Amino acid sequence: MVRIEKGRIIFDEEVKVKYEVDVLVVGGGSAGFGAAISASRNGAKTMLVEKYGALGGLVTLGLVCYMAGYPEGVGKELMDRLREKGGLEKDRGGICDPKITKYVMEKMAIESGVKLLYWTYVIDSIVEDNEIKGVIIQNISGRSAILAKRVIDCTGDAEVSYFAGVPVEVGWELMDGYNQAVSLDFVMSNVDLNSFSSHDFYSTVQMKIEKAAREGKLPRLVEKGYLGPFPNKPAEKSEVYVCTAHSRKCRTTDAEDLTRIVIEQRDQIQKLVEFYRENIVGFEKAFLSYTASILGIRESRRIVGEYKLTGEDLVLARKFKDAIARDTHGFDIHNPVDDLPHIKHTHLPEPKEPAYCTDKEREDKRVCCVENNPKGRYRAYLKPGEYYEIPYRCLVPVKIDNLLVAGRCISTDFEAQSGTRLIMTCITMGHAAGTASALSIKENVTPRRLDTELLRDKLVKEGINLKENPPCYVKGGPKEVPMDAKFIVDTTDGVDEIIIEK
Repeated sequence: MVRIEKGRIIFDEEVKVKYEVDVLVVGGGSAGFGAAISASRNGAKTMLVEKYGALGGLVTLGLVCYMAGYPEGVGKELMDRLREKGGLEKDRGGICDPKITKYVMEKMAIESGVKLLYWTYVIDSIVEDNEIKGVIIQNISGRSAILAKRVIDCTGDAEVSYFAGVPVEVGWELMDGYNQAVSLDFVMSNVDLNSFSSHDFYSTVQMKIEKAAREGKLPRLVEKGYLGPFPNKPAEKSEVYVCTAHSRKCRTTDAEDLTRIVIEQRDQIQKLVEFYRENIVGFEKAFLSYTASILGIRESRRIVGEYKLTGEDLVLARKFKDAIARDTHGFDIHNPVDDLPHIKHTHLPEPKEPAYCTDKEREDKRVCCVENNPKGRYRAYLKPGEYYEIPYRCLVPVKIDNLLVAGRCISTDFEAQSGTRLIMTCITMGHAAGTASALSIKENVTPRRLDTELLRDKLVKEGINLKENPPCYVKGGPKEVPMDAKFIVDTTDGVDEIIIEK
């Protein structure tokens, strides 16, 4: 019941407890999927609450169909199951069929004993004496409470943490606090891959886009973007997902700005479809099949945790005693304010090993978007063949106990978040958070006090190979990078990419 009293609107309602569980996972995207499965498999009574009607988040509902990152544990199992079902190419990884992926993820969760609750929003957190006790939910059935011994925030926007009073950070301080550019992905059908040349596309499309923009046929805020054919489709009538539309100067925690963005994106997509049909070989008879159900938000809130992973940690390939995940992927900052290329570097005051460093700023203004960067004059890249680790402490928020966080909203700075937000990395983080939650209940300690060596040993047994070097994937080079390899930064056509020197 809601009443108005002296101009104030007052909610006067007793909320009933509808569910009590050991581990509650909020958010059914990549991280939530990994968290719920691992918690349940470790003996915890587990529930996953998701505000939409499917698992997968950006992979399925957002059409971010490229499953980037290093697959381990639950993530590797997902890829294996997708290949068996025809949702992923057998001879190459990466691009999945979102329809099949929804089914496989859901099947895996149910088989693992996870209770799913779709179409449900978390509207507040229940906190007592700095411990989270559960959440308040709202759905078609009304308003109720879920109590849990452990809660894992996999919302991507740190909603549970924010409601609980955990400090958060948003945006990039070097660009007026704006978030990474936002995209609405879409699918085009009836693409003739026999005549389409991806090499020709990536080498010429930016020039064509710029020409179309000068002629007023395209909005300025678009990129050459990415395209990927769905697996196991006829080459002459293929389905291709497209990530080209971009909105800049985004405030991804502002509902009014999100509304502006999605309207802008739909307008861009209509123009882009016409552009592809008129300019790209193989797209002459293609048509728009559908657009993503959710916006491709790359970054919003990030919690303040026991440790904040930084851009410097990434380029210096730092390792941690409490590491729960690793990756070889460096930065991927979709420029928050300009039509400049993605940013693939951080800055350091002096060159440091093992980072690849260059100070040729005058020659490469297109990729140095921050004038007089206060972090230093040297652009620093994660060197191919190196990898960094994500410590467990990044999943543990300050201030509130019995709460863990996994996915793109863990404790990092803006730059590091652009590297850790990949699909497979998020699944691995979720896997670690789920195992940690169940293990902390068994050990009768808070997640903050959990023995991380005990956790790491358990994760290794579950297929997260924390004691072996991950394989390295590098543009223009082999999977295993030669010890004597030399590198250069490729800025051709404004690209910001470290590659092996031929």
